[in-house]
Order: sequence, then structure tokens, then C-alpha cells
Amino acid sequence: MTYQHGCDILMLSELAMYPFDQGFKVHGSRMAEALTRQGLNVRIASIEPTPPPEVPKSAPEVPPWLKQMLIAWPNSSPLDESRLITGWSGRLLGLRQKLADHQGIDRSAFAGAMRLVEQWRPRLVIGLGQHSPMMLRAIRHHEPDVSVIWYAADELVSFQLSCLRCESWRALGKRLYGAVLYAALENAFVRGLDAAIGVSPRDAKLLKRIAGPRRVAMIRNGVDLQTFAPAADRHPAEQSVIFWGRMDFEPNIDAMMWFTSHVWPLLRGTCPRATLRIVGKNPTPQVQNLEGYEGVRVTGTVEDVREEAKRAMVVVLPMRCGGGIKNKLLEAAAMGLPIVASPHAVSGLSIEKSQQAMLIPRGADAWTDAILRLWHDPSLRQMLGRNARTWVEREHDWSNAARQLMAFSGLVAAKQTLRLRAA
Repeated sequence: MTYQHGCDILMLSELAMYPFDQGFKVHGSRMAEALTRQGLNVRIASIEPTPPPEVPKSAPEVPPWLKQMLIAWPNSSPLDESRLITGWSGRLLGLRQKLADHQGIDRSAFAGAMRLVEQWRPRLVIGLGQHSPMMLRAIRHHEPDVSVIWYAADELVSFQLSCLRCESWRALGKRLYGAVLYAALENAFVRGLDAAIGVSPRDAKLLKRIAGPRRVAMIRNGVDLQTFAPAADRHPAEQSVIFWGRMDFEPNIDAMMWFTSHVWPLLRGTCPRATLRIVGKNPTPQVQNLEGYEGVRVTGTVEDVREEAKRAMVVVLPMRCGGGIKNKLLEAAAMGLPIVASPHAVSGLSIEKSQQAMLIPRGADAWTDAILRLWHDPSLRQMLGRNARTWVEREHDWSNAARQLMAFSGLVAAKQTLRLRAA
């Protein structure tokens, strides 16, 4: 079968793609922008409108470059919904239906993906977010000429298990249940898809082992090097540190709870005027209560994190759990800021000790010493900032990531063509 392609790549998401408050929104949108700059026709559709209705009118508008790629999610018909369920057929049909119901999936909404593929006839469909494989599996069944890739980024099972070591035994049952659930989701919907993409070697390896797509690629996240650039008017406050991220996200909450309990008292004991700013939307009550610590400020949502970052002397990323690559780390590096990060925060990155792009301490005492060194050594701060910017320019430019995806998706398409001819 041959047809006229309406676009080269169609990206599908359950949730709105803006604001950029979740990792998949950042890497999905920025990858789409980079692919467009490579000359490809890319379209993005989300079931939830972009931006979602609850975003305040005072919030920044959707960037023009993203708005140009957005297309509306269509209403589906009973036939579309029937085709979605038919696309889940096989010996695991019952399990797939139960998992979809357990996750609260609106089948009629997800069925709109079938209509989008018919309307746009893409060469490649990329699914964003943890539930997108439910759409991809149905597309793979009905549209054998279209390649489908799950842009997974983080592997879901390992994310759940990584949080176990940061929690009490009381959370064991909840975490194991989450790991089993995500293992079932990946096996039921991802196994047999054309490909999946992880953002670190570990995530890619686990995706291959647990989810079982035909192929797996490791493509590290990029960062917007123009938006996140060193500030000419940077005048940081003395003895200040900053952390930013969505503050209802478990790894971020855990990072700040550990830092304020184990490192911050040691720093304040040495430097009573030290300040810590915790920046990010939706701070939980647990995070808000951290303002009870001397020198700690929880800001909530801010208009521009760059303005907050340039007023801090040091960026801290004391992550102990989670997966993938931390976008906040790449943003801080792109701004040329001195960074202190945990070994977990830099896992999956191409950082070698000889590059001296950031300090990577282990344990509360080492963390305290690293931050004190940076507070009192301007030349060390400048050197780390320069090295971090050089490193991120070399390793995390979105244009490089887009070229990797183009090469990988070409291999996927070739494999698919050979498979069809063989059939």
C-alpha cells in the first residue's frame, strides 16, 4: 500500500505538552523542534489541550515554535474505539483491557490516535508519556507501513525500585506493587513495538530487558543552549544555594528532605547567614514545611527560573532516586553555574572526572565540604561554570540528539520494510 504522507513524524501524548513541567514534555517538544530544524515535517497532538485549561491566563503563552507543530486531537467514533481494542488483540487482550481500566484510560479519547494517523499518514509515530504505548500498539496492528517508537526516556519499573532505598519498610508493598504494575504495562503494550528510546545506557538496557521492543536506542537529552545561557548580569548572593524542579515529584521531594535534614544544619552551623531557595511548582505540605528551617525559602512557581538561578552562588542536586537524565542539571550547566550533584543525579551522563564540570560528593560531610569550598573559592566556581558549559555544548545539543533519532528511525523503517516484504 502506498499513500501521500501528510507529515514525516507524528508525536502523540496523553497530557498537554506545555507548560514544560514534566520531563517528557521537555524532551518531546525540544526533540520535535530539533527535528523540524533538520527539515522534517513534525506534528504534535495531545488528548489534553495544550496548554491545559487550568493554566492561569497570566502564565507565559505557548512558544511560537511549539504552537506551529500542534494539531488538535480529534473526536473519535465508535468504529475508532473498536479499532483501538482490536489493536490490542492477542493472548494478552484481557490483561491489556484490565490494565487500561486500572489506569483510568478513556478509550474513546485514546481512539482519536487512530483517526490522527489516518488523517496525517505519518512515516513515523512517536509516543510520549507512560500511557502512549496503548495507542502505539493499536497503530502497529492496523498500520503496518507506519513505524512506531515509544520515547520512554525513563524505564518505569526501575524508577519505582530506585525509591525503595529512600523509604521505610512500610512503603515496601506500595513500591513493589508499582514495579509489578509497570512491568505488566510494559510487557503488555511495548513488547513487539518497533522501538523504544531511553535517555541513559541503564534505561535503554532495562527497556530492552523488561519492555521488550524490537529495538532500543540510547539518545541522551539535550538542552536549549540559547535559552539557558550564562547571564551577563549574574550577581549571586553570598553563601547561597538553589534547587529547582517540580516539587510534587517524589525524587525532588526526597532530595530536599535529605539535604535539609543532613547537610543544611552543617552548613548553617558554619555559615549562619547561608540561604537555600527551593524553586518549583506544586510544593507539597512536606516541602512547604521546610521553611521552618533557618535560611530556607520555598518559592513555589516562579515566572522564570533563570532569574532565580543567577542570584544563587551554587546549584545543588542531591538526588537519591528516580531515573533518566535530570533536565535541571543540563539547564544549570548550560547557564555556566557551579554545580554540586550526587552520584545518582549524574548517572547516565557522559561526565568524567578529568572534565571537572561539577563536584560529585558522597555523604553529608562531603556535601558540606564541597559547598563550603565553592562559597569561598571564586576561581573554582568560575572554572566549574566554564567547564560545565563546554561539556553541555559538546554532549547535549538537541541537534545532535535529533540526528541520532533520524538515523535510528531510518533503521527502524528499513527493518519494518524488510519484515513486510518477508511476510
